[in-house]
Amino acid sequence: MLAEAMDSLGVTEALRSEVKLGARRKFDAADVVKTLVMTMTAGGDCVDDVAVLRSDLALAEMVGMKFPAPETVRQALDLFHDESLIEAARAKAEAQALEAGKPPGKPGKTQAPVPGQLAAWKA
Repeated sequence: MLAEAMDSLGVTEALRSEVKLGARRKFDAADVVKTLVMTMTAGGDCVDDVAVLRSDLALAEMVGMKFPAPETVRQALDLFHDESLIEAARAKAEAQALEAGKPPGKPGKTQAPVPGQLAAWKA
């Protein structure tokens, strides 16, 4: 099982000793990461999908942990939010798009091609 692999590889202990989310939190970094990894492995693609794991009491008993609520996971992730890194990545992506001859996205938005648009970009 995935949770056991994380434990046996030392991932859980490393997260608990190296990543601090704050003393007043019910869940630590290992709980949050395990929850996200298990959610993605089960096919989840957003933080709200954590609710599916949280509602599965048999799974929680099997892995020996309670799963945090989606909002708890979101708050933990927000602790690592760094707007300057996001802006730097956005600027780099836009520069690469321009260099490749593709139109950059709107500021503050991620642009995904719509059907038919990709062909126009390649032209």
